[in-house]
Amino acid sequence: MLSSAEILTEILEKYPFVEIAELKNATDNQLMAMSSKAGDNIFTQYGIAKKWEERERKERAKRFFQKNR
Repeated sequence: MLSSAEILTEILEKYPFVEIAELKNATDNQLMAMSSKAGDNIFTQYGIAKKWEERERKERAKRFFQKNR
Protein backbone atom coordinates (compact mmCIF):
# COMPACT_ATOMS: atom_id res chain seq x y z
CA MET A 1 0.00 0.00 0.00
CA LEU A 2 1.26 3.45 -0.87
CA SER A 3 1.67 6.01 1.88
CA SER A 4 -0.63 9.01 2.00
CA ALA A 5 2.35 11.23 1.08
CA GLU A 6 3.01 9.16 -2.05
CA ILE A 7 -0.65 9.28 -3.03
CA LEU A 8 -0.76 13.04 -2.36
CA THR A 9 2.23 13.51 -4.68
CA GLU A 10 0.49 11.47 -7.36
CA ILE A 11 -2.71 13.50 -6.97
CA LEU A 12 -0.81 16.77 -7.33
CA GLU A 13 0.92 15.48 -10.46
CA LYS A 14 -2.38 14.43 -12.04
CA TYR A 15 -4.48 17.33 -10.72
CA PRO A 16 -2.18 20.35 -10.16
CA PHE A 17 -5.17 22.64 -9.58
CA VAL A 18 -6.07 20.85 -6.32
CA GLU A 19 -4.99 22.66 -3.15
CA ILE A 20 -2.94 20.61 -0.68
CA ALA A 21 -4.77 22.13 2.30
CA GLU A 22 -8.12 21.27 0.72
CA LEU A 23 -7.08 17.62 0.43
CA LYS A 24 -5.57 17.37 3.89
CA ASN A 25 -8.69 18.84 5.51
CA ALA A 26 -11.24 17.02 3.35
CA THR A 27 -13.77 14.69 4.94
CA ASP A 28 -14.38 11.19 3.63
CA ASN A 29 -17.50 12.40 1.85
CA GLN A 30 -15.60 15.24 0.19
CA LEU A 31 -12.84 12.87 -0.96
CA MET A 32 -15.45 10.49 -2.36
CA ALA A 33 -17.09 13.37 -4.22
CA MET A 34 -13.73 14.42 -5.67
CA SER A 35 -13.11 10.84 -6.81
CA SER A 36 -16.53 10.73 -8.41
CA LYS A 37 -16.07 14.04 -10.23
CA ALA A 38 -12.62 13.07 -11.50
CA GLY A 39 -13.59 9.51 -12.32
CA ASP A 40 -10.50 8.43 -10.39
CA ASN A 41 -10.58 6.74 -6.98
CA ILE A 42 -7.18 8.16 -6.02
CA PHE A 43 -8.82 10.70 -3.70
CA THR A 44 -10.59 7.91 -1.83
CA GLN A 45 -7.32 5.96 -1.68
CA TYR A 46 -5.69 9.00 -0.09
CA GLY A 47 -8.37 9.10 2.62
CA ILE A 48 -7.96 5.40 3.33
CA ALA A 49 -4.17 5.70 3.55
CA LYS A 50 -4.47 8.66 5.95
CA LYS A 51 -6.80 6.69 8.23
CA TRP A 52 -4.55 3.62 8.14
CA GLU A 53 -1.48 5.67 9.07
CA GLU A 54 -3.36 7.38 11.90
CA ARG A 55 -4.48 4.02 13.25
CA GLU A 56 -0.90 2.73 13.12
CA ARG A 57 0.36 5.83 14.99
CA LYS A 58 -2.25 5.32 17.71
CA GLU A 59 -1.35 1.64 18.06
CA ARG A 60 2.37 2.43 18.36
CA ALA A 61 1.64 5.06 21.02
CA LYS A 62 -0.62 2.66 22.89
CA ARG A 63 2.05 -0.08 22.90
CA PHE A 64 4.71 2.42 23.97
CA PHE A 65 2.71 3.61 26.97
CA GLN A 66 1.74 0.07 27.96
CA LYS A 67 5.42 -0.94 28.00
CA ASN A 68 6.45 2.10 30.03
CA ARG A 69 3.99 1.84 32.90
